[in-house]
Amino acid sequence: MDRPTEWRIALLQFVVLAAAGSALLYVAVDEFAVMVGPLLLILLYRTCNVEYLSLRLEQYWAHSAVAGGADRMAQEFATDQWLHDSWVRTGAPVPRLIAVPADRLAARMAELRAAGPAQRAVPPAVRILNRAAAVLLGSVLGTTLGATLEVSTISLLWPAAVAAVLVVAFRAAVAVYNRRQVARVAAAMRTGPRDELTGMLAPPWAHRRAATIRELFRLLDAGPIPRRPPELRVIELLMVLAVAFGALAGFLLR
Repeated sequence: MDRPTEWRIALLQFVVLAAAGSALLYVAVDEFAVMVGPLLLILLYRTCNVEYLSLRLEQYWAHSAVAGGADRMAQEFATDQWLHDSWVRTGAPVPRLIAVPADRLAARMAELRAAGPAQRAVPPAVRILNRAAAVLLGSVLGTTLGATLEVSTISLLWPAAVAAVLVVAFRAAVAVYNRRQVARVAAAMRTGPRDELTGMLAPPWAHRRAATIRELFRLLDAGPIPRRPPELRVIELLMVLAVAFGALAGFLLR
């Protein structure tokens, strides 16, 4: 999947979330015109973060292939000299991979699977500003919402419940889909490693090959493989908490 396709998917997600969120907001509050602006701004901000913080699809593919099939890759490199030399010329650590004992390689693959794909490196200053912006935007939406609610308002409860159910269902569906895709990529590398490794030498798959080489170095580097929570998850959590506390503050201080 190329970058324009990824952007189209991100735009589609924004449209779906904006439509669903606006519909729930319309039936939940009377001041819809006041609330819809901050809601759309937050959703747009989230969409930009998804594109900025999310890994590219070739990185997910490479992680699945290496974490699930590095041992089969090593076997193929050890028995196919042409494939061995071709990947060495691309900068891949093929001799190091072949030299790792089988039990050690299996343990590192398990550790790599547990750690997940490497997260994008975000400069500390950018990370701080981005998190501050998430808190600020969430607070604006929450405060506006809290200031418009009446003491006797209960109409917000069922839209909030519907929204929570939709979010959980969406996340569960994505998790199931992702697990299936990871299993499919790993199975392809285990059952046909030569075809997969040969295919990645073709020019159209240069990005996938480069991502695979980075994952191989990550697998073979000494020391524990670091685990970091995805920054996008942190941003989303900060926004949700800011909306909740902002709504409470707006309700109490109006």
